[in-house]
Amino acid sequence: MTKLIMVVAVIIVLSATTALLATAASAQETDPDAVFDEFVDAVNGGDVDAALALFTEDATWTRGGRCPPGACVGTDAIRGELQKDVADHHQIVIIEVEVSGSMLTGRTELRTDVTRAEGIERAIQTVTLEFYGEKISSLEIAPDFTDPMTAELRARRLPASGSGPQSSTDAGLPVALLLVGGLFLAGVVLMAGAFRMKTLVRMR
Repeated sequence: MTKLIMVVAVIIVLSATTALLATAASAQETDPDAVFDEFVDAVNGGDVDAALALFTEDATWTRGGRCPPGACVGTDAIRGELQKDVADHHQIVIIEVEVSGSMLTGRTELRTDVTRAEGIERAIQTVTLEFYGEKISSLEIAPDFTDPMTAELRARRLPASGSGPQSSTDAGLPVALLLVGGLFLAGVVLMAGAFRMKTLVRMR
């Protein structure tokens, strides 16, 4: 009976040890660099489903005015962004990446219908990805305006100086200045009239 208990105990210990080793091995096999490669390949290939499968259910996607922090959360929102990118024929080339634990940072070249239409060879973007297990839990994309071509693309996409619709603040500024000027002039006229009347009264 004692031997049987000892055998069972040994089996339990061995099973637990094997499970722990398998978990550790699985964790070590998680490769953010490889997952990012898969993401880029999926986007370049126009495969929205394959790209989306790399994200956690509650993942966040942050990208400029289209997706400010906290605006695009969850796979439904991310699917919409991926569909826009595929429709715009995004082609991404990885320039460099650096992995630290569960975080990956890097720089990429981006070519789209917009860059082609503007006659810009490519734009440069910085990317920051965080991982939960083998999936992306956060993706942040930002243009690198220190790159001359990326800065030129922004300049071409912004409204030309002096053209385009004015903001309500810009449009209201001249009116406000005219009102202030009119009130100031009216005040001067009233003061001058009052001074003149006072002078006439003294003369009498």
